[in-house]
Amino acid sequence: MAGAFAVMSASAVECSEWSVIPCWGGGYVQGAALCPSDPQRMYVYVDVGGPYRSDDAGASWRPLHSNMSVEMRDRGFDQVRSLSVDPRNADSVVILGGANGEVPGGFAVTRDGGASWRVTGDAFAYGNGPLRPEGYCLSRNPFDPDELVGGEDRSGIFVSRDNGESWTLTGLTNVWYSNVRHDATVTGRVYACSPQIPAERLAKYWMVGKSCRTPRQFGFFRSDDGARTWRRVSDESPSEIAQIPGDGRLVGIFGHQHVKVSDDGGESWKPFEDGLFIAPKCRTEPWAVGNYYALAAGRTFWLIGDGNGNRFIRKANDDSWTRLPNGIMAAGDPENEPRLAGKKSEEIRMTALMTFVTDPKDDRHWLTTDWYELWETFDAGKTWKTRVKGIMQLVSYDIAFDPNSADNFICCLYDMGAFVTTNGGKTFSRPVAKGDGKRRFPNNVATALYPKERPGRVFCIGARGFDTGLWRSADAGLSWKPVEGRGLPPFVPGKSAASCLTQDPCDGSILLTMSGPIAPGKGGVYRSRDEGASWTWEGQGLEKVKGFDYGINHSQGAWPRLSLSSDGSAITAGKHGEWFVLTRDTSTGTWLKNGLTWPSWHRYPLVADPYVAGRYLRGGEGGTYESTDGGKTWHLYLPLKGKICRAISFDRHESGRVIFGCGDGIFFSADGGRTIEKLRGGLKVPSGISRNIILDRGRLFFLTAGSGVWMSRLVVPR
Repeated sequence: MAGAFAVMSASAVECSEWSVIPCWGGGYVQGAALCPSDPQRMYVYVDVGGPYRSDDAGASWRPLHSNMSVEMRDRGFDQVRSLSVDPRNADSVVILGGANGEVPGGFAVTRDGGASWRVTGDAFAYGNGPLRPEGYCLSRNPFDPDELVGGEDRSGIFVSRDNGESWTLTGLTNVWYSNVRHDATVTGRVYACSPQIPAERLAKYWMVGKSCRTPRQFGFFRSDDGARTWRRVSDESPSEIAQIPGDGRLVGIFGHQHVKVSDDGGESWKPFEDGLFIAPKCRTEPWAVGNYYALAAGRTFWLIGDGNGNRFIRKANDDSWTRLPNGIMAAGDPENEPRLAGKKSEEIRMTALMTFVTDPKDDRHWLTTDWYELWETFDAGKTWKTRVKGIMQLVSYDIAFDPNSADNFICCLYDMGAFVTTNGGKTFSRPVAKGDGKRRFPNNVATALYPKERPGRVFCIGARGFDTGLWRSADAGLSWKPVEGRGLPPFVPGKSAASCLTQDPCDGSILLTMSGPIAPGKGGVYRSRDEGASWTWEGQGLEKVKGFDYGINHSQGAWPRLSLSSDGSAITAGKHGEWFVLTRDTSTGTWLKNGLTWPSWHRYPLVADPYVAGRYLRGGEGGTYESTDGGKTWHLYLPLKGKICRAISFDRHESGRVIFGCGDGIFFSADGGRTIEKLRGGLKVPSGISRNIILDRGRLFFLTAGSGVWMSRLVVPR
């Protein structure tokens, strides 16, 4: 585009109030907290996004991380590792949180029940890290509620003696903590758990950063002077401990498989698992029978639960654990709760139990969390109800829209496959796989495509998981069949998958990118002109980027890897770590380097302007770049100079309208990007670090990285 560019100083454009759309699933409800000063108030947090607050004793919830500042979101404070409520004031909360990477999160406080937040200390805490199913890493002194102790990775143990307003590092560095807890009986005594973590286990968690994958100190640590000094009292450490108030014994989970007790403050441990199911072989699946993560103590008893939903109780004077009956499971609000399982009572069950919470005022009132849900009982486990209305832990990849009908679109999801609507988002259904019954619809759907020429037809691709294939629907996404696709390489879970699916605006043919070594019949770009029945390889020259990734990270839809324009040009970016953007030579079909590098991290947009032939935009940290000659040459896009652009979306039904998701806010343009202005209310969603916003027919869709998909509308003054 020629001419001057400008950023409007005044903001006239806003969005209507955001509302979450009813599709869900994808993360752990990681912890819950009762409020001793207010029985109607409760807090929970989810590994991929939180915290949440309830003012009606858990009947409904609202997110609090939308009230965090941009700086806090970018540091990952919405990924809460632990939370502590002041027993004297339900509005006073301290959290320890952080995203996974090299940027520290830390400690933050709210004194108004989550309406506002303040950072009070820096620390590395991984709310979605490898130890998130373990115990709490933030403990409040039962004898002095102004004292808190927090443990995290890299730096060590921190202590606050002013209710979280300031923090002091007290040592024990190079330790990865799984649980920090004050002794419930001995004043001044604090424990810190650090089980040994195999190096190969850490290596799998790319999100924690390279500096965190090295071996750590391990052992069971104790302080007897209020966390001022520490010593290792045992090389063997539980992952989590629990203690009955007034009872000096510590009960701990070891290796998720064994339960032991200590009578001497953790210096020695002996078996304490009579009555429990002990698996003959340790299994790593969080849903396995005998895989123990959930542990708590009441006033006179201990509770423990395994991955298969089995729950056990042991009173202080019992010789063994007693298995609790399954109890009656019910949905707390069958019509309005976001439920993973069915709504019928026989379909509702617990799985992968994570935490227990006991009410200090009522021995029969417990909470427990598992994969996706929060449960509550008032009769010591005889009956349970879910309490998840308003809690959205969805991780999203993309949204695809039907060009022929605003009522039809599909949400492409992490873990949950997809949700489809044919009434504009009022209700959604899960896709059904048709065929011989040998293949399941993908549990991770990367993206989808509605071809304009064939109403009702939809394509989608599995990103990773148990099916990474290509699927096709003939009824607007309600039912699906796998597409074999002659000429495509085999889709092999764990090895090969497609990551991008798009349509050529010139002839309507369909293209996809395939992972693997660049070669015909292997990795590269493939094209189909017969609705996926057959495919031809068009990857000549892609060897320069060494292919495309297998599997993709969340919100892929905001960061497509392949874009095409109506002038016949195309651009693509390849594998993470290969920093080139390539342009397809329209005369030879060969992919060539164009001088533009890809940002250091691959989650950035690469978008073609649907209204201006040959115009492309590429976002990133070092600036957004523009090409107006089919991707051959590039220049800095001045309206976004100095901004981190993470998403770009053109409204394909209203010319000139485009949305930019940036680090410091959401920006809107009504003239194709010549002028932009900040969208008022654009970040009033629990978005975390994500800025993945999509514009369609004046509707705004915010794809969060762990708190659901939110919908709003542009409000543009006339």
